[in-house]
Amino acid sequence: MLERQVQELTILPSVAIAEAESISETEVIEKVTGIIAQIYPEQCGFFLLSPDGSVLTPHPSYRGANRDQWQQSYPITQGLTGRAILQNAIVRSNNIRQESDYIEMTTGMLSELCVPIRANGQPLGVLNVESSRSAAFDPNDERFLNTIANSLGTALERLRFYQEEQRRSRELNALYQATKALGQSLEP
Repeated sequence: MLERQVQELTILPSVAIAEAESISETEVIEKVTGIIAQIYPEQCGFFLLSPDGSVLTPHPSYRGANRDQWQQSYPITQGLTGRAILQNAIVRSNNIRQESDYIEMTTGMLSELCVPIRANGQPLGVLNVESSRSAAFDPNDERFLNTIANSLGTALERLRFYQEEQRRSRELNALYQATKALGQSLEP
């Protein structure tokens, strides 16, 4: 137990640094996936919600998946990850064989923990971990991964605002350049 707490206390600052230093969504998700794989090495990663909120797609950095077509998108009406989005709540299964809506991405998994990623109350995706051990996850895992999911949601929101600001800046610059060129063309 103490060893696990030390791991968590080491990982949380690493996640915060990755979130602060990353300049793209892909970069931050890849870094955080690599960091959480230190504690959850069997299967871990992120599903991102489509802009229209209808499907979840595993991020390419997802670790441990070994089934064909694991990168396909799934409607939010399917799977435990979809349930986490629809219920806007953490979903933990101690025995996924008892779950009729479980979507297998890795053979031999028995437990799954799905934690919604949100920004300002809006779902962005799901942090998902799985284990080949039955009842592998407990409330401490929920708390720890919820902390990571919340901070990642904030980081993703910050990056999206930054990207939008960059887009607006380019548009304004193009408009300025066009106006300037038009003004020069009208000079005698």
